[in-house]
Amino acid sequence: MKSYFAQHIGPAGAGHAEMNSKSRTANEVAALLLAAYFLFFYGIGARSLWSPDEPRYAQVAREMLVTGEWIVPHLNGEVYPEKPPLYFWLVALLSKLGGEVTESTARIPSATAATLIVLLTYFLGRGLMGRDEAFWGALITATSAQFFVNAREGALDALLALSILASLSLFYVGYAKSKPALYLAGFLFITPAVLTKGPVGFAIPPLVMLVFLVVEILFRGVPARKQIWWFIGAAAFGLLLVAAMVAPWWFSAYQRSGGAYASLSILTKQTLGRMIESYSHQRPWHYYLGEIWWQFFPWSVFLPLAAYRLKKNGYLRTNGGLRFILVWFLTVFLFFTFVSGKRSQYLMPLLPAGGLILGWTLVNANPGEGRLRERKAFSIPLALAALVSGAGVAVIVLYVYHHANRSIISAVPPVAVFWAILVTASLVCRDRPPKTALACVIATTVLAVVYVYGHLSPVADDFMSARPFCSDVLAASGKSDSIAFYRTYRPNIHFYMNRTIPRVDTEGGLRQALETTDRLLVILQAREQDSLIRDVQCKLETIAQAKIGSREMVCLALWR
Repeated sequence: MKSYFAQHIGPAGAGHAEMNSKSRTANEVAALLLAAYFLFFYGIGARSLWSPDEPRYAQVAREMLVTGEWIVPHLNGEVYPEKPPLYFWLVALLSKLGGEVTESTARIPSATAATLIVLLTYFLGRGLMGRDEAFWGALITATSAQFFVNAREGALDALLALSILASLSLFYVGYAKSKPALYLAGFLFITPAVLTKGPVGFAIPPLVMLVFLVVEILFRGVPARKQIWWFIGAAAFGLLLVAAMVAPWWFSAYQRSGGAYASLSILTKQTLGRMIESYSHQRPWHYYLGEIWWQFFPWSVFLPLAAYRLKKNGYLRTNGGLRFILVWFLTVFLFFTFVSGKRSQYLMPLLPAGGLILGWTLVNANPGEGRLRERKAFSIPLALAALVSGAGVAVIVLYVYHHANRSIISAVPPVAVFWAILVTASLVCRDRPPKTALACVIATTVLAVVYVYGHLSPVADDFMSARPFCSDVLAASGKSDSIAFYRTYRPNIHFYMNRTIPRVDTEGGLRQALETTDRLLVILQAREQDSLIRDVQCKLETIAQAKIGSREMVCLALWR
């Protein structure tokens, strides 16, 4: 009888199960794509490009598009050696369809990379730990504050994180299935990482792979030793292939720039110059220990639970996929901790790993059982997240309305609505399983992002955007007027002026510039205005003044 059912009913049942599995996968992917649209794309062009990075990178892409120089990046007419060209290529190619770089085209490559990260996190997580853990891990990644903030910015970090994720995913699949060819495929994805952000893209994937294999030797012994020899062979050949793919652009850029780009001195500056006594963004070693709490918010309230469950019941000893994710997370975290130059977005490559760890933690804590108010492991962190979210939204809304010179009273309704949503969700969820409350966290986060980026960001443009200031300068400038920055360079002003603007740093240089034009428009910070008036003897008038972000900017017209 048993063999009969296995022979006749089993295949039909298996086919039905397979069909249900495909249907569930399609539904989950559709849910992730829908969330990605609202989190990353909704209102993507609603605000101006804000300093420091967005307008700088957009301007580099614009100069590629205008000049036709696609090999050597330029900024303000000069070689820009700080970053490789891949992100600029993507922005310029996308902008070529409409003929100009816009706020949307500057950000779409980043938002697209973030969407692909969410999907790849989901499919990788299914292979590492299970369907439910993968789905929640992908949602947690997408709704973590650092992730959706960076996804909506026209910056390099999401593209770098995608390249690293693809490389590590192929590596682990090759490891799990004992297919060394996939190791090599993983190394090939180092190429876009290098072309996005240089040496850091070359360093992180092999480092994570090597640390993981060393850990596996400690856990598995002889079987893992065989894999490490495969890894060494794949690394040697793979890194040579990466070098071969990057080298044609590298040498061409070096030659076309006369050594101003891709030189050894610049490479040294971008590696040792950032790792040891960084020339920019230098932070103490413990900087990320504080940053990580907001980076994963609202899910960071579950980080203590994740740490507890990872230590419990020998999960790490029996689950190779979980070991890989933890090694990935810790290796990237420690790598950037010991780098002198630190910025919050540098940790983007570890966010998918953190999302999967948190997804595994929540699923294995059985969120479908009991009532929320009885499950302290869920109710206390979620209550804390709700309070911090409510207070945070209130502070942000009031800050924006105050600095935009809007009535504070008009800020009350959105804050009240958000608090009403939090209170209602709390009351509805308290007698339901914790899983319902977790779903409410997702929904509330998406609603908050839609409000902030669809409505609040355009309000913040009143004091963050350089566009009105630039419009005033352009309206007051004549065809024969020259324009220069004085002792400053602001990429947001440069982008919206849409012209090459030389920088002058001395009074002598300013006098020399005055000799070549009838009238010189000088853009400077207001704090420099008195010294300029004192040191440069000429007639002048103020033609534009505005506070852009935290800087008071002024444009003076000078003539003799």
